[in-house]
Amino acid sequence: MKDQFKESNYVKIVQDIIPELHSNKNPLDLGKIKEFPNLKNIVLISDKKVHGMINFKDLYSLYNSSDELEMIEREKHINFEDATNI
Repeated sequence: MKDQFKESNYVKIVQDIIPELHSNKNPLDLGKIKEFPNLKNIVLISDKKVHGMINFKDLYSLYNSSDELEMIEREKHINFEDATNI
């Protein structure tokens, strides 16, 4: 998500909705948040460092060669008619 747009501060909005972000130790796995049990992480498209969120450009540092092999295997099972974006 973007950090803000015009007068809207999206980071503050999310922090207000999910106060547990302040105490989260791992932005790659937010754990079980009662109101959002399937939420695993929040990617921030910004240079700001925000506790509980990971910056988009930091995602590159998480990549390793096993990820590429996993991606190749997953691509074999994707059909062009599958819903891939929400």
